[in-house]
Amino acid sequence: RRVHGDTTLILMGADFSLVRPGPDDRKKMAKSPFSQEDFLSMKDKLKRIAVKEGGLSLSEWKKAFEQNGIRDDKAVVRFYALFDSDKIEWIDFKEFAVYSALVARSRPDRKVEYCFRVFDRDGSGALTVDELEKMFKAVARVIKRCNYALPGVTPKVKPQNIPSFELTAQEKAAIAKATRKLFKKFDRARPEEITYREFQAGSDKHEIAEVLDFFMAITHALPPVIERPGPASKKSRKAAAKRPRASASGAESSEPDTKPAKRSKRAASKKNDSGSDAEADLASDTAPAKAKSKAKGRKAKSNASEEEGDADDSAEGAGAAQKKRAGSAKKGSAKKEKGSAKKGSAKKG
Repeated sequence: RRVHGDTTLILMGADFSLVRPGPDDRKKMAKSPFSQEDFLSMKDKLKRIAVKEGGLSLSEWKKAFEQNGIRDDKAVVRFYALFDSDKIEWIDFKEFAVYSALVARSRPDRKVEYCFRVFDRDGSGALTVDELEKMFKAVARVIKRCNYALPGVTPKVKPQNIPSFELTAQEKAAIAKATRKLFKKFDRARPEEITYREFQAGSDKHEIAEVLDFFMAITHALPPVIERPGPASKKSRKAAAKRPRASASGAESSEPDTKPAKRSKRAASKKNDSGSDAEADLASDTAPAKAKSKAKGRKAKSNASEEEGDADDSAEGAGAAQKKRAGSAKKGSAKKEKGSAKKGSAKKG
């Protein structure tokens, strides 16, 4: 239900502004120090740190952004503060991962897919009503952050003055109640859970469609890629070239879209079969394995080259030794002949 014209939607039982960025906002976002590609590549980079550390410290965050070619320290630190609710320089990676997927993924169904997978803890491909409630609460926190500062627009206040975006008790209760109401509206094969396909089929419900439209407007306002000097820029350009581009309506061109979708489906099937943690993005989960495989290939190639080199060295050594032996034998033979000739000459005399 809408109130105040187009300014607020009662999203899953709580009031949040879903006003899309206006012309002035879009101009500011176009100058963002972070591109769509940055949000997605940083998610993959920071995930690897979070897996090791259990969270993200400010120092690791700054270091990762700098390695990606982003050196706007003020923007990086204040962006971090949006997630550091307790102001202890330690944040939950999942909060940033859901934020990145919602503001930067190029298609509505991919935004939904990622969020759904994050909260599908057992990798079954379905959510219970409690898991769905957690997902809606995480989405609500992202909307609150975007209401405070649009993605790519640096907050004007100092990091310590940026508020917490945790939900109030009233908002939590309202979302919990509305989740159960919405859960009953979906066509489900099993009464206790909803699958991704069932959720996707019902995502045209106005409560969900309004939220997706809001995030698609944000995605379109962000620069797709930002050119920076150095290797990070080349990497980003290659990745962005492979990534499907969204049109103003939210649709993507059919040519680049079909292949990534197939890859994603295969990866999803593999992930669900293994029952692994669903917090990771499908593409980023396969990337380390591919990198490892490539590294192995390079190592094997390198070892093979070294072995070839060793063999060549041995062959050269053997050849040299043979030449030496042949030379010595020739010398010895010549000496012998000379000695015999001398002897014969002396006898004759």
